Amino acid sequence: MVWRWQRVPDERGLLFSIRDDGLTIYGIRYEDEHGRDIKRKVGPSKPAALQELQAAKKEVERRKMQVLRGVEELGHGLTLGDLWRRYEPDFKRKRSYRDDARYARIWLEYLGEDRPIRTIRSEDVRVWKNRESKRVTRHGRPSAPATINRKLAFLKRLFNLAQADELTTLQPVRKRIMEAENNKRRRFLTPEEEARIIAQVRRPDLLLAIQVALWTGLRAGELTRLKRSDVDLDHEIIIVRASKGHADEVLPLHSEAVLVLREALDAHSQDQVFVGWNPDRLNKHFQGAAKRAGVKDIHWHDLRRTFCSRLAMAGVSMEQIQALARHATLAVTAERYAHLSPAYLRKALERLERTTENGKSTGKTFQDAHKYPGTLVHIDFPRRS
Repeated sequence: MVWRWQRVPDERGLLFSIRDDGLTIYGIRYEDEHGRDIKRKVGPSKPAALQELQAAKKEVERRKMQVLRGVEELGHGLTLGDLWRRYEPDFKRKRSYRDDARYARIWLEYLGEDRPIRTIRSEDVRVWKNRESKRVTRHGRPSAPATINRKLAFLKRLFNLAQADELTTLQPVRKRIMEAENNKRRRFLTPEEEARIIAQVRRPDLLLAIQVALWTGLRAGELTRLKRSDVDLDHEIIIVRASKGHADEVLPLHSEAVLVLREALDAHSQDQVFVGWNPDRLNKHFQGAAKRAGVKDIHWHDLRRTFCSRLAMAGVSMEQIQALARHATLAVTAERYAHLSPAYLRKALERLERTTENGKSTGKTFQDAHKYPGTLVHIDFPRRS
């Protein structure tokens, strides 16, 4: 028969089920040493079920200790260099392998390739982070928190892989070590700035890429990965492959974007729409044009912010902007672009309540206030002398 287990109140891990003949059968529920959820029938005796539950938990703890002792013995002589060589093939399958290899060289140089992983502690990572946050980059300013976090995230990923294979129980990159990032940048191009930058662009394909970004809001990586087969100009749609949300997404195209993409595809016969470009190169050339135009503090990703900001200022709803920008939640869209939307602000103002002469609220908004009699209460605030 199928057991419909229910939890016994105030008895964690104890279950019960009532059979068709009215007999109560007890069971137990716990996690084994691998974290798997285990349910097991015991019998009609509640004390026996409790005893069985305690015995199962003790057995799990015993097995966990065996695993830990085995891990300590197995990882005793494992060095950081061994760890990187072991998992480098996993990183090679990622698009970010070039950056990961660079981060690996940084940590191997700082911590030492021959250093046993069992001797690496959180304090070592904290000292590196403090030093890195004060180091002046080639651009003449300290490293950004996001840059530091990417290097920390690599080391954390390396130790997570070792933990999954039961090579170590250590994780030197604690959550509190990560730098606080400012993800609330709201820089976008004005029409005048856009015209000045476009006038300084020296490559026709870069100009087309900028225009596509302004009309679609594509990220730099999505734009450079765009292939001819992903563009359907007849139906005015594009397919964004392996985007930030790790899923293929279909986007409608503005008529101006269709014209620009058609021009980009007619310029060559290769599969990649923008041949020879990668995100770093796009940003470098774009910032070069911006510098020549005298436009400061601008990055390629600000073209995406410009796309979303112009939608908001045109009165497009936050829900539609979320869909076009492919944000994970509506809260992300509203937090960044709601302040630009006249309709959004007007809707907020309409929630204000009008009061009657006797000081009691009508409970109605301004847009409905004309339906109700009464005189507005006027308050004369004292003037500053």
